[in-house]
Amino acid sequence: FTPEMFTSLSSDFDKQIQLIDECFSLWQRSKSSQLTTIIKTTLSKFTFDAKHFLTYWKSILEPDNQENNTNIQQNRLSNKKLITSKINEVTSTNSTNTTINWKNLIPSLELLHNDQLLINNRHELIRPLFLMLEKSLNQTNEFEQKTYIHQLCTTALLNLYTQLKSDECNPDIFNSEIVMECMRRTNDLHTTQQCLMLLSKGAQLFPVSCIEIQEKLLDHV
Repeated sequence: FTPEMFTSLSSDFDKQIQLIDECFSLWQRSKSSQLTTIIKTTLSKFTFDAKHFLTYWKSILEPDNQENNTNIQQNRLSNKKLITSKINEVTSTNSTNTTINWKNLIPSLELLHNDQLLINNRHELIRPLFLMLEKSLNQTNEFEQKTYIHQLCTTALLNLYTQLKSDECNPDIFNSEIVMECMRRTNDLHTTQQCLMLLSKGAQLFPVSCIEIQEKLLDHV
């Protein structure tokens, strides 16, 4: 898989998604640090659009909607072993209907931490990341990656707000309530620090909301 291959598929969005899905699947299954590094380096050279991430996340966060997952499975670019493994995974998801495989989100969220990553319309990722954070907080069943998902979401949001221009930042989308709720529920110091940094960034970007955010922080303390 190469950046050139990804670019050559620019007229076929579905095939680009298949390639992204394959890369993330290999990343997740990799037991070799060298292979993982190669995958990360290759993906960091792709020119993404926010829609690529949104489509990929939707296939994981909305497991009841299997049409997207099925299309990806039918057009896998991988070898037979990986195809079989992924199909079994989807079959398992079908049987539970509402189960979200949070682990599958990790590679895409980790990739967002790369400051050199090119993403067109990256501001469109902000609302979905807040929704992802909220969804993980509202998940009734505990899952192993919960704390790490919270860290990845808050860090990704902080990075996005740091990279975006002021006119790309919509104060109505900044969800301080969800960030505060995440901070209330966690027992992890790093997660708390990330939430505080994100709230501080929100207060810096949106002065009108600054007093409200400060009051919430004081209430938390």
